[in-house]
Amino acid sequence: SSGINAEYGGGFAGGLEILCTFPTEYVKTQLQLDSRAATPRYTGIGDCISKTFKTHGMGGFYRGLSSLLYGSIPKASVRFMGYEALRNRMVDKDGKLTQTKTVLCGLGA
Repeated sequence: SSGINAEYGGGFAGGLEILCTFPTEYVKTQLQLDSRAATPRYTGIGDCISKTFKTHGMGGFYRGLSSLLYGSIPKASVRFMGYEALRNRMVDKDGKLTQTKTVLCGLGA
């Protein structure tokens, strides 16, 4: 049961992380690509945000999101399950981990 909860929790957390951070990554990527163009479209971050919103609406900041979600959700699920599996093996009789063991579980996941 703990492994299943970790799997779903990890997948949900990974998906939520991507949903929150993707717009900033999108703008960053657009500006990086634009800096190499012969005729740049954007004058800066604000201009990129404004033009993206005017052209595509809020959804424009999430273009290309699905491919990232397809990889990130399973990866986060496996990472959370790995942490829980290691944690369950390393806890003491009271169900607690030392700081060192916590770090080791995180690194192992």
